[in-house]
Amino acid sequence: MTPFTLTWVLAILVIGEINASTIFRRDQLPEVSINSNTGTRLRPFVNPALTYFGGPIVENIEVFPIFYATRRQRFSFKPKASLIVQFYTAIVDSLYLDWLSEYSVLSKRIGRGRFIDYLVGYNRVNTFSLNETAIENYLTTLADSQLIQPNPNRYFPIHFAPGYSITFRGYKSCEIFCAYHGAVNWKEKKIYYGVIPDQSGGCATGCGSGNTTIDNYFELSSDVLVRTITDPAGPLAKSFEAPLGWYDANNYVEIGGLCIGQQTIVGGDNRAYAVKEQWSNRCKKCIVKYNTTSCPPISPF
Repeated sequence: MTPFTLTWVLAILVIGEINASTIFRRDQLPEVSINSNTGTRLRPFVNPALTYFGGPIVENIEVFPIFYATRRQRFSFKPKASLIVQFYTAIVDSLYLDWLSEYSVLSKRIGRGRFIDYLVGYNRVNTFSLNETAIENYLTTLADSQLIQPNPNRYFPIHFAPGYSITFRGYKSCEIFCAYHGAVNWKEKKIYYGVIPDQSGGCATGCGSGNTTIDNYFELSSDVLVRTITDPAGPLAKSFEAPLGWYDANNYVEIGGLCIGQQTIVGGDNRAYAVKEQWSNRCKKCIVKYNTTSCPPISPF
């Protein structure tokens, strides 16, 4: 087993290293020491930098959220779902995606994306506990039924209504992790997806760095979005090669794993949204957009 494979497995089984596709609670971050009260990083990453390993990247992301709830929950969940649709529509058409062009490779150029549509996925089995296998089976069933149409740009973030417990490789949402992204093979294609539990309850005190639940919801959603753009099939990787995309092999993290800050950015609708800072190789720091003085935009190709 290669060192990478060992780290990837240990990441979630014994929390010896962070699982690159997983966003952990502040008080459960294993890769560095964190002051959970202030979010201050006590031990820095070693020579942070992302390397491209040849896997796919998402050029123009097409966001198709799935809202998972019971029929009884759909009315109470609707206001939050409407805010999430508004968020995705605005953020994929903003400066937050423009600077990611620095991670374009060869003929694959990262640019702005678009919101496609959404699906309300009713919980028909009336269970409030799911694991990653159940979630991936659910997605392939939706694809088999042509309720979703996967393609290399399409991303399916699953947003859960309150009350759901998600188990990922043995660990529970909001107790250990806040969100994650994944990929599942389906008919010679890949379904790229995100898992974003409700951010109230246990997630409210350990996930995100904002002052409100909705800001933390947006922060996590933006983080999973950018990780999916730069490393969509990374969770399927077994070594330092494709399908791994952009990844920091020194610190065993993806783009968002090198940053813990939150900032606001103006979306395509001219409203401000809380988003997660992401690592810029070019600026050598965490940013949400280029700064015209300290790190100006690059010229278009």
